[in-house]
Formats: sequence, structure tokens, C-alpha cells
Amino acid sequence: MNKEVIILELASLLRSLDFIQEGQAFIKTKLTDKLEDATDLTIINWAEDIHQQILNRELAIQLLKKDVQQLDRSLKLLSGNKEIGKERLEKMKKYKDQVNYLEQEYLIWKNNVNNYIELSGTSAN
Repeated sequence: MNKEVIILELASLLRSLDFIQEGQAFIKTKLTDKLEDATDLTIINWAEDIHQQILNRELAIQLLKKDVQQLDRSLKLLSGNKEIGKERLEKMKKYKDQVNYLEQEYLIWKNNVNNYIELSGTSAN
């Protein structure tokens, strides 16, 4: 596989991770708005649980971003069309699989959170 193609793929993975982070920030805002009027302990506990899930996912994203950026730098340091190597290709595939998993998990999670917010009364728009 061509070095430039892999570098573009890694940039795409980083954009996907940024998208998840932005979505989580929006959910945090919705949670804050929801908690302003909350009097039910169930909602408060649910929001705390969601916040912890956000923190856990954020940590996973940061670690994965660091790995992807490190691989990206190592590829950019390769001179010319030097062979990329099997190890780098395997890392790229592993990171791609991890980002795909996070994306799918995030989309399901986001839909569930949004549905709960809508069903529990007011929606923060």
C-alpha cells in the first residue's frame, strides 16, 4: 500500500475521533441543560452515569489518537517510497478497526441517550 494513501487514511481516522469528541461535548451540554431542571434522583444518577461513560470514551479516544499520530509521524519520516513494512500496516489496520468500533458504539450510545432525554420530558436544543 502506498505511503501517502495510508497517511490520508490515518488523517481520516483522526477526523472520525474528533467527530466523536464533538458529539460527546454536545451531549454534555444537553445533560447540563437537563440537570438544571432535574429534581428526580433517577435522572441525576442517569446523568452521572452518562458523564462517566463520556469520560471513559474520551480516555480511549485520547490513547487511540496518540497511537494514530505516532504512526502518522513515523510514516512521514520515511524517505521517498521506502517500504512501509508489515508491522506498520498491521498497526494501521488495528487502529482502523478500533476507530470503527468506537464509531459504531458511539452512534448507538448517542441514539440511546438522545431517546432517553426526549422521553424524559424536555429536550435541550
